Amino acid sequence: MMARKWRNWRNRAALLGLAITLLSSGGCLWLAASAAVGGAAGAGYVYYKGKVSRPYNAGMSDVWAATHTALAELGMKIESEGRDNLSAEVHSRLADGDKVRIYFDVKDSRIPAEGPLTVVAIRVGICGDEAASVRILNQIDLHLTQQPPLPTGLKPQPVPNNWNPIVQTKGTEPPLALPPEPVPVPAGKK
Repeated sequence: MMARKWRNWRNRAALLGLAITLLSSGGCLWLAASAAVGGAAGAGYVYYKGKVSRPYNAGMSDVWAATHTALAELGMKIESEGRDNLSAEVHSRLADGDKVRIYFDVKDSRIPAEGPLTVVAIRVGICGDEAASVRILNQIDLHLTQQPPLPTGLKPQPVPNNWNPIVQTKGTEPPLALPPEPVPVPAGKK
């Protein structure tokens, strides 16, 4: 009788030990799996944030030509390209060898008078390089940006060379052109 109770107790202890082992390794497995998923989500977020986009109120042909001119001016050779009516892609490289992928998507503008809207998105390398992407976009801007006509009698105000409306931190704004100082009128004349 005593041997039988001892065997039952030993079996129960073995099952309890097996259950504890499975639960503890299952927890490690759960922890490892959640770390892998979290790491993948973090990597996905970094990849997502690596693309810099800018919309242009211009058709695909105009943006395509401006991009080719900008890349030539920057000394970046086009390695491959593909294009249809609504999307396009250009591949190039930076001087240090990082891949540059430029994507074009044509969309209808929400404002009918603006015509088509071409969104240019640039990714440098895998994780992105915002400074290089913005530099390429700014070069494209030089060939697409058109100043709206000024009302009669107004002269265009020069914008300082160091002011870039795309890459500004909070709190910095372009200097405003001040009106000329008023000329004092002598007290006896009016």
